[in-house]
Amino acid sequence: MQQINEILELGQETVLEHVRRRVKDYTLTYAYQIVEKVKKEGYIKANLELAKQYKNEAYKNRFKFEGYETLELSTQILMKEAVKRGIKVEILDESENFIALKKGRYIEYIKQFWDRY
Repeated sequence: MQQINEILELGQETVLEHVRRRVKDYTLTYAYQIVEKVKKEGYIKANLELAKQYKNEAYKNRFKFEGYETLELSTQILMKEAVKRGIKVEILDESENFIALKKGRYIEYIKQFWDRY
């Protein structure tokens, strides 16, 4: 995986190192951490607490479109909704928030404008 990361210049060194640490130390795995939490708090309480935490995180990031954080938020929202509806999205110019939406033979070009000041 490290070779693929280097060859394709993916820039995922931090992720690979994190996984390497988990392989060497099982106490860093999610499974171990959840088991320990259940032992301390009980099954229901531990899982309800995790569910509330995950719900809050999901709510805070409800408009964010993973992988496209460099784009303006309204562009992310538009892209996310297009994908939900089976519309193909192509980024034409990331710095200008210029995208193309394609469905069948129909193509629509959209440039999001936002004032930085």
